[in-house]
This record gives sequence, C-alpha cells and structure tokens, in this order.
Amino acid sequence: MASGLKSSSAAANATVLATLDALGAADEVSREDACRIGVQAARDAGVTVTGAFDDASASMLGGVTVTDNTADELLAREERDWHVLVWTPPERSFSADADVERCERVAPMAELVADLALDGDFERAMTVNGLAFCAALDFSTDPIVEAMPVVDGVSLSGTGQASPPSASGRRWRRCASSGAPGRGRRC
Repeated sequence: MASGLKSSSAAANATVLATLDALGAADEVSREDACRIGVQAARDAGVTVTGAFDDASASMLGGVTVTDNTADELLAREERDWHVLVWTPPERSFSADADVERCERVAPMAELVADLALDGDFERAMTVNGLAFCAALDFSTDPIVEAMPVVDGVSLSGTGQASPPSASGRRWRRCASSGAPGRGRRC
C-alpha cells in the first residue's frame, strides 16, 4: 500500500505464522519470536528503515507496544480502547525511499517519545514522534497541527503519510462530527 498502515508488517507476520503452521511448528515459536523472524526478513530485503519490530509487535500482539528496535525487545505492551480515525492521502511513500540520514538527525526525539510512552503518555508520545518524523521525512505537518485541537494524539504512521489520531469522549465526537478544522476528513 505504501501508506504507512503497517501492511508490510502484517503481511510478514501472516507469512511467518502460515509457514510455521505448514511446518507443524506453530506451537514451538512464541508470537514475539515469530515477529523477530519477519523483522529479520524485512531487514534482509531492505524494506525497513526502523527495524520494524515496533510495527510487527503491534500487528502480532495488538495493543500499544513500546520496543527497542535495535535489540528487537518488547519494553511494554498495553491494551487500549481507543477510537481511531486514519487519514490516508493519495500519495504513496516507500520505506526504502526514506532519507535515513535525516531520520537519524531526529533520533534523540525517539528517546523522549520512549520515555513518554513508558510513562503511559501515549497520546503525547505519538504527537511528538509524528511532528519529528514528518520533518525528517519532508512531509507536511499540517494534518497533524490541524488535528491537535480536537484529538488527544495524532501522528505519522511509519514512513508513510497516514495520520492516525486518537481521541476520546467529547473531543472525539467533535472531531468525528466536524472533521478537522475546515478540512473534512483530516482528523
């Protein structure tokens, strides 16, 4: 899809699970380890910038996951009951085309984001992450900034351009009923 919706991680996870099942080994490998197999395949194929363990673990395990992508380690996982709306622009964006050097320049923000997430402040973590990586990947921050007044958190998804905000209660209803300020679907 090339939109940052984690379809590559979901496909890799499904392939690994199907292969393990076909080999009669599905019960011998944990879901976390199955993620690691798919992540290594993505690295070998050169289709991941971040290492993909964050995406793969969220896809495989569900909920919010906080990971160390260099060590492929799951640091935290929490189930959340969120309402989510995803805006997907018509442009396509491939991870292999991302400017890794620019992403490395904003890497210190990833430590701040991890601290926020490990403290349970997922909404602020995703917003800080989205703003930093939109800048690094040369995507407009306009959709994020427009959504901020009416959602609890909003971010860029992966190295694609999808923007999934998280909101609850009255703020969500206002967001869902009005769209983002003046922009219909952007929320």
